[in-house]
Amino acid sequence: LELEALEFQTGAGPTLQRYLNFKAYVWSSNYITEWWEKYVYLGGRKSLMLNSNYYIMGWENHVVPTRRPCARAAGVSRLMCDFYLRLHQERLAPMRVKGLAPLCMAQYDRMFATTRRAGAEGDTLYHRDRARHIAVLCGGHWYRVDVVRVPSGHNVEAHELERQFEMIVADVHGGDGGGGG
Repeated sequence: LELEALEFQTGAGPTLQRYLNFKAYVWSSNYITEWWEKYVYLGGRKSLMLNSNYYIMGWENHVVPTRRPCARAAGVSRLMCDFYLRLHQERLAPMRVKGLAPLCMAQYDRMFATTRRAGAEGDTLYHRDRARHIAVLCGGHWYRVDVVRVPSGHNVEAHELERQFEMIVADVHGGDGGGGG
């Protein structure tokens, strides 16, 4: 492996790096973004929530621990709505690598109100400027849950979301609640 690595560093590696740098300076601000989007994000068929959206990882420290799944889902949903509001109002400080270099935060624009539309050759992105609801999948059924009050624009409280999630679970399980999850 060491010999192969050295061969790459002195052979194809520098040439490929020059191509990537040229692409970054001429066509895009990030040489990998369009390839990632086309071949991984829009070309893949796996669930995005589980395989691509890393945004909610590590939020368990910000949610009150509970064994009630609907309460956990409501807490995380409320945190996401609060984050979306801060993002929409441009009240987020840029993330930085080791506290120095700012990272591109453009991906946050697609974190909310964005979905893939299926296509034969690959999917396309569909984005709305503002969202007022979330889509909830439970028991193979989709539900729309409003998370913003109209016309005030205030976020729905976590305990209200929990109640809505409980009603969804009850609907899926024929009114018995199915154990709150």
